[in-house]
Amino acid sequence: MDIRQDEPGQDRPQERVYAPWVGRVRKALSPANVMSATALFVALGGTAYATGIVVPRDSVGDAQIRTHAVRGKHVATDAITTSKVRNGSLRAEDFRAGDLPAGAPGPAGAVGPAGPAGLMGLTGPAGADGATGEQGPTGPMGLIGLTGPQGPVGSPGPQGPIGPIGLTGLTGPEGPIGLTGATGEQGPVGPEGPIGLTGEQGPVGPAGETGETGPVGPAGPAGETGDTGPAGPIGPAGEQGETGEAGSAGPAGPAGETGDTGPTGPAGPKGDTGDTGPAGTGVTGNSASANNSGGTVAVILGGSLVPYPQNQNLGTGITVNGSNDTFTVANTGRYRISYGFRLTAALAVQSRVLVNGAQVSSLVESPLMSQSRLSADGIVTLTAGSTVQVQLFGMIAAVTFESGAGANLVIQRVT
Repeated sequence: MDIRQDEPGQDRPQERVYAPWVGRVRKALSPANVMSATALFVALGGTAYATGIVVPRDSVGDAQIRTHAVRGKHVATDAITTSKVRNGSLRAEDFRAGDLPAGAPGPAGAVGPAGPAGLMGLTGPAGADGATGEQGPTGPMGLIGLTGPQGPVGSPGPQGPIGPIGLTGLTGPEGPIGLTGATGEQGPVGPEGPIGLTGEQGPVGPAGETGETGPVGPAGPAGETGDTGPAGPIGPAGEQGETGEAGSAGPAGPAGETGDTGPTGPAGPKGDTGDTGPAGTGVTGNSASANNSGGTVAVILGGSLVPYPQNQNLGTGITVNGSNDTFTVANTGRYRISYGFRLTAALAVQSRVLVNGAQVSSLVESPLMSQSRLSADGIVTLTAGSTVQVQLFGMIAAVTFESGAGANLVIQRVT
C-alpha cells in the first residue's frame, strides 16, 4: 500500500491513501452491475423515473455492496484520502512492499552457536619478494657439525669469489672395494732399490733329523805324530806257525756310529786378561722426555696432535720437529713409550700413540666416562727413522692442560 503525505502546511484531506480493497472495488464495478443496482433501488422505491435517480446520502454501505463488486476503476482518483480511512482498520499486508517507513532497529539478538569449520581455502599466490636488508655483522664461528647426507646435485650457478680456506672436514668412511680391473701390460723393470736395513735375527729353529751317513771321503793329510805311549807288558811268546801266502787287501768297511761324548775334562788354568776394548754406546743414550705446561689443544673428531714444547731432554738418538709434536728415532730397537695427561676439566676425550702415522693399539686410552686423567705405557719395536706422535681424538672441544706436568711424554730405548 502506498501512503503519500503532503508537504507541511497543506490540509490533511488532500492526503491520498491507496489500499488493495480499492482496486477490488474498482474491478467489481461494470456497466451491467451499475444498471442492476439502479434497477434494484428503483424497484425498492416503488417509483420509476425516466431521468435521474436520487440515492440518499450514506444509504449504500458494506451490506449493500457485493464482495469484489467495487473495483479500482469505479473509484475516482484522489477520492479516498486519510480522513476516509478509519484508524486501526489497515494492516501491514494492506500496503505494498516499501510503502511503510522502516522502524527503529531492534536490540541485537543473542550470539548464535559457532557453525562448523569451513574447508581450508586454496593457498594464495606468493607475495612479491621484499627488499634485501642490510647484511648483519659476522657471528662467531660455531663448532663443526656432523657431515649430513649428500643432497641432489643442483644446476651449477655462476662462480662466486673464492672464500677463505675452511677447516679440514672429517675423513669419510672407506668405500667398498671396487671390481678388479683387467691386468695391464707388464711395465719395464725398474731400477734396483737400495738394500733395506738388516732385520733382527729370528730364533734358532729346532734341529733336523740326522741324515744318512755319506760315503767315506778321501783320506785327509796325515796328522802330526803323537807322543809315544808307554810300552805295554810283553805277552808270552806263542809257537811259531808256518808262514802262509800273503792275501790281497780287502775293501775298507763302513765307518761306525759316533760314540757318546765323554765327560767334560777339568778346567784349564786361567789365561791372561786381554786388553780393554773401546767404549760402546749405551742403549739409554737413545731416550727423550718433554712436557706441555698449561697449554691448550683444539681437538677434532679425527684427532689433533699434542705438542711438547717445554722441558725437552733429548738423547743422541732422538730428535723433534719445529712444531714439537713429532719425535724421530735414529736407531732400530725396542723402545718404552709412556705418556700422561692432567686436564683442567673432565672430558670424554680419548688418547693414542701414532708410529709412522699408524695407531698403536696397546697405547690407546678410551675411557667410558668423562675423565681429567689419561695415561698409557708400553714397549714398541721401532726401526731407524720411525716417527712417534701423541694424539687426542673422539670429540670437538678445547682441551687445556694443568700447569707443570700437564702433558708429559717419555721415549726410552731398552734393547
